[in-house]
Amino acid sequence: MPGDNRNTSKEINLSLLLIISVICFGYIHSLNKNLCNNLYYKYTDLVYFEQSLANFIHGHGLVNTGRGEERSLFSEHAYFTHFLVSLPIYYLFPQTLTLFSLATIHMLVALIIIFYLSKRILKSTGLAWVCYFLFLLNSYLIIAAGCFWLFGFHSEVYYLAYFLGLLYFWDKNKNMAILFFCLALLTKEIYAIPLFLTMLYFSIKNKGKKRMALALAAVSLLYFVLATKWIMPLFGHGKMAYNYYAFRLEDLRTLDFQMFLKLFFRYWKQLLIHFHFLPVFSPQILILGLPDSLVNTLSKFIIKNNIPANPWSWHSIPVFGFLIWAYLGSFGQLTKLIKKRIFIYSFSLVLIAFSFYLFSRSPIPRMAHLRSHKNFLLTMKKAEQLTASSDSLCVEWKLGAPFVRKRYLYSFPVNCQIAEYILFCPSDTNLRKIEGIQYEIVLKTPDLILLRNLDFGAKRTIDTSPR
Repeated sequence: MPGDNRNTSKEINLSLLLIISVICFGYIHSLNKNLCNNLYYKYTDLVYFEQSLANFIHGHGLVNTGRGEERSLFSEHAYFTHFLVSLPIYYLFPQTLTLFSLATIHMLVALIIIFYLSKRILKSTGLAWVCYFLFLLNSYLIIAAGCFWLFGFHSEVYYLAYFLGLLYFWDKNKNMAILFFCLALLTKEIYAIPLFLTMLYFSIKNKGKKRMALALAAVSLLYFVLATKWIMPLFGHGKMAYNYYAFRLEDLRTLDFQMFLKLFFRYWKQLLIHFHFLPVFSPQILILGLPDSLVNTLSKFIIKNNIPANPWSWHSIPVFGFLIWAYLGSFGQLTKLIKKRIFIYSFSLVLIAFSFYLFSRSPIPRMAHLRSHKNFLLTMKKAEQLTASSDSLCVEWKLGAPFVRKRYLYSFPVNCQIAEYILFCPSDTNLRKIEGIQYEIVLKTPDLILLRNLDFGAKRTIDTSPR
């Protein structure tokens, strides 16, 4: 009889988790749909991920034109998981919302794994539900893993579910642990770093699986070298967006160390606030996130990229994995220190209330009310119809999202001379950028100008002729 009660309890928990996940999926999907319809998402990163899949489906290879020329998706990063996981679903449902839905599903699966991981660590179903809701309300986690960025979808968000799956199955199922390790590793080549550190940690803490942990640590390093030295240049035809081996000491000598420390501590302060400072009680795990956070902060100075230094961006996904792990470990320590459950649950209510407060002040609730000007949206629909038969468009960055499935899509004014259509917002600056091009005005409103390049056929012929 006790066994039957336990089975019933498991079924109830799983049913509740699935019901909550379906409700959350509906809410996030409606947000994504509203944001897509109101042109919240922009050009750049959507082109890398979606145009590559669209081109592959139509037999053009896994290529995109996000950098102004035809490049393999792997010239950016080794996004094998994106190719393996996203492509089959996108083939059946070829639209932008499909990619956002996949990101949402991975995020909700990660939350379900958190529940079961919490249950094992805390040995309490009630506290497992507390942790589940705490992370469900974590606005940084939702923004990053839910892809609520102007840049749109990023397949890096898949990593969190795979990493947490690795943690959960490490002591339960060797084959499943290796599977999740491989999925996490293939998500992006630089995730070899957090996985290498995780395996080193396991080799020290778990003597029984030391050989397996060290073997996977070696696999992490080997994959990083193979991906950056051979796989990415091979698929990218020698054109890589980032050169991992060109880092020079001169870059450090010119580093504004005071500004770096300011950004680094601000990065961690914001993260720890949204994780209630609990991870600091598990420093042996928290320290594993330092290398990724250092890289994210240094990118501001080395490659002049501000985005990774924002702790709610997709660049922080590996750090989130360590923070969640440390959070659960710290919560477990608190339950041992505070013997009476009434105090633990009272403390939990305070954390949940604080999470509600942070969530209410985040951009997420306001996203449902985002509305672009109706006339502007109608004009954009007209522009989509007028360019539907063409596979070539040069479009202003903020207008690019509806066109990412075109064969050739360039960010204005790049390659506007060889694009069939040119779409941009009217301004003296933009008009000066198209001087020297023979064109006809197809559509003109106070919000948008759509031009057709009269020299398109001749220039396209010249560009594609043998040399």
